[in-house]
Amino acid sequence: MTTNTLDHQDVQHDDHTATDEVPDCASEAAGPRTFRIPQENLDDLRRTFERLNRRALKLGIAPITWTEGEPFPVPRDRDRLGAVISWTMAVPVTIEASPIVLDGWSLAAVLEPAEHGTLTRRVPGATLDLAPFRTVDATWCDHCRTSRRRTETFVVVHEGGDLKRVGRQCLKDFLGHESAAMLAGAAEHLLDAFALAEEAEERGAAGGGVVLPATLPFLAMVARMIRENGWVPRSSHSGATPTVERALLAYWSKDPRVREATKPTDDDIARAEVARAWALDTFGAKPVEERTDYEHNAWLSIRTEVVGRRQTGLAASVVAAHLRHLEQLKLQQASPPIDAWLATEGERVTFYGHLLLTKMIESAFSISTLHRIRTREGHTVVWFSTSEKLCDDQHERLFTAKVKRHDTRNGEKQTIVTRLVEARDDARQRLEAKIAKKAQPRVQRRKAA
Repeated sequence: MTTNTLDHQDVQHDDHTATDEVPDCASEAAGPRTFRIPQENLDDLRRTFERLNRRALKLGIAPITWTEGEPFPVPRDRDRLGAVISWTMAVPVTIEASPIVLDGWSLAAVLEPAEHGTLTRRVPGATLDLAPFRTVDATWCDHCRTSRRRTETFVVVHEGGDLKRVGRQCLKDFLGHESAAMLAGAAEHLLDAFALAEEAEERGAAGGGVVLPATLPFLAMVARMIRENGWVPRSSHSGATPTVERALLAYWSKDPRVREATKPTDDDIARAEVARAWALDTFGAKPVEERTDYEHNAWLSIRTEVVGRRQTGLAASVVAAHLRHLEQLKLQQASPPIDAWLATEGERVTFYGHLLLTKMIESAFSISTLHRIRTREGHTVVWFSTSEKLCDDQHERLFTAKVKRHDTRNGEKQTIVTRLVEARDDARQRLEAKIAKKAQPRVQRRKAA
């Protein structure tokens, strides 16, 4: 927290856990008032306060004193169910205001005539009830006892309890020329400061400022993009659009058709929730000094309910990292690979296998899906498909395919197949019998003597 007068220090910014319970501005409260200033408007407000304080030095009045708190997220947009889908960052700025007192008289309010009543402005620091002044004649002066054309009158209260409405010119006769100028100048000084702070706050409330995505809805959009197009990092040189950019374009789209077409499914939302919980538990359980740079930064990017402006790429990578983690678990649980190919090239084969992983591969010409399958015996089978994608099933399944070629990757023999088909229920018995027959040893026949 930083307190400022004419000279101020920079505020350290730190994202806090987002909540709907954020500092409020009590518009009619006396004494200090707190405003929620959009983070991007803070520098302009500081410069304005400095300008006002330079004027205060010339008038010989006290400068404005304000205190800046730590930035916090403020809900901006909600979906139809009321869930927050976007946030902005705001900084609580509290302006200190003490009562303006001269010769026992304190300035309490400023009255301005309007067409259908009287505008009332309480001077910061005063506690006067303004309700009785809403219908009074704002051109009347208790000192000269006349009502004439005036743009404003001042309500002053004496420490003994007296109250008067006095015009600007009559203040000179009422308090003396120097005191009147100081009193009016101090009032305008404080009112200007509060008005400028209100204006800066309203610019944020009107929808301006940097808009940030909500963490879980954004991760759900990332999960959908990965499911449809695979994971493409920003560092990729394939020419494909990075996944995080696809997700951001869909997330912020104003076109209802695009929003409907890219709406995450319940499965996408569930994947996002699981991925976030996994990263928070896995990375967060490690001491800070033992985390890798990626683990620490990724943990920071998803720990709050809002994703920072420079953290969208890190947050999106958490979903991809969790998918790789699940793939590694499948590999560990599957049959150990054997140093052999499934069959000879060109042969049509039938085999039992577990689907280990699916991975979208995008090139400049097309998008294909890589399927890695481990057979019951331990053979590694790879199938590339441009039109189909096997569902992520944990159970062993029966496949038929044609061996296209043999390959070796990272020292592991893998069989590349084409025309892979999962056995239908009506053909399953026939194919199982075929496998059983192939597994039986051949009987050697002897010719008759």
